[in-house]
Amino acid sequence: MVGAIAALVSNFFFGQGAWTPMQMYSWGLVGYLAGVLADVGAFRHGWVLYAYGFASVLLYGLLLNGWYVLGYVRPLTWGPILTAFALGLPLDVTHSIATVGFLAAIWLPWEGPFGASWQSTAFASRCLPRQSAATPSGVHSHTAPTPMPARIVR
Repeated sequence: MVGAIAALVSNFFFGQGAWTPMQMYSWGLVGYLAGVLADVGAFRHGWVLYAYGFASVLLYGLLLNGWYVLGYVRPLTWGPILTAFALGLPLDVTHSIATVGFLAAIWLPWEGPFGASWQSTAFASRCLPRQSAATPSGVHSHTAPTPMPARIVR
């Protein structure tokens, strides 16, 4: 959902066109696949995240280039189809390399504070009480809630 909305909103600035629904679908699909992989714990290893980042951009390019072929390439024969995909490949590979670079720049700072499994515990690590050093491993230490101050009556 975030990917689809992001494509729509970004095109308010960069220009709406007939390609916008396909961008929305493609970004949404890439985000959905990332969510599925995160749910099964695939991104615990940085190399999987980087490989997915590289492959997801190639998938995005494949879908958008396919839309271009179906919408604009005439005659629809193998020569022009392969030419259209081949001409898009340098941009797609450059986009993939840039995505991996940005993931590396963003992943490393996040990996430290949240640990290798931050995808499923980022919210919990910020909101749940921290375990004290004196508490045995596996036992959660909960403190009593702070009492509300007495109401001052004037």
